[in-house]
Amino acid sequence: MGRFALIIESSDVCGLDDLPGARKDAQNWCQFLISNAGGGWSPDEILTLHKPTSGYVSMCLEQHRQDYCFVAYSGHGCEIRSCLQEKGLPAICLNDNEKMIPLALLKPKGPNGTLISDSCRGIETSSKTATFSESARCIALSADGIDIRMQHRNVWDNALAKCCTQNSGVLTMYSCASGQSADEDPNAGGVYTSLLIGYAREWYYKAEKNYYFTTWHAHVDAAQRMRANYPQQTPQYETLPLVFPFAVKA
Repeated sequence: MGRFALIIESSDVCGLDDLPGARKDAQNWCQFLISNAGGGWSPDEILTLHKPTSGYVSMCLEQHRQDYCFVAYSGHGCEIRSCLQEKGLPAICLNDNEKMIPLALLKPKGPNGTLISDSCRGIETSSKTATFSESARCIALSADGIDIRMQHRNVWDNALAKCCTQNSGVLTMYSCASGQSADEDPNAGGVYTSLLIGYAREWYYKAEKNYYFTTWHAHVDAAQRMRANYPQQTPQYETLPLVFPFAVKA
């Protein structure tokens, strides 16, 4: 099974507050994924998008239907709710024109994948759509040795195969619960994203060899820290028992 990571940040949407933390998230995801701890992804397996159109995103995901897809979004978001809905529909602000697009648009189209949304989920009551886009390959570089990185890639691939054998599906991780706002540090990134990556890196230096840290473990560790320091923000994980490798140690 191949890999494909789609990193999207919509930080400077016209008419909305600028989100420098979202731009930082995109950089942090790229650096983490290509690191040994992140599984030694190759830069050409990672595509970063700045305010893409929904059509372009759908095309990218369709092209990688056969791969394991990791999708991370950082930017403005909300939940659309009508009088007929008990549960809101998570939505994101994708670009200057498409400001209330269903988050489900970003879900991988294949049998296995992960979607992480670091965005607010305040309640709204209307939606809009339209167009704009541009893209660039992730050009983050790593100083890790090639041989060492390949070892980590092998551990990550084996972990993915094990996870897919046990359960198949697409999981979604939210930075906050319905009706809540998502905090960010302009210099460090979104709080949830920063903690996910930070805990994974801490785990890497303590872990035994040939082991992996799951998406669920990363979420739980981040959520525990947030309960103590950001109680107004409650991350959500949908759905157990589905897990995929998040970090590895070779």
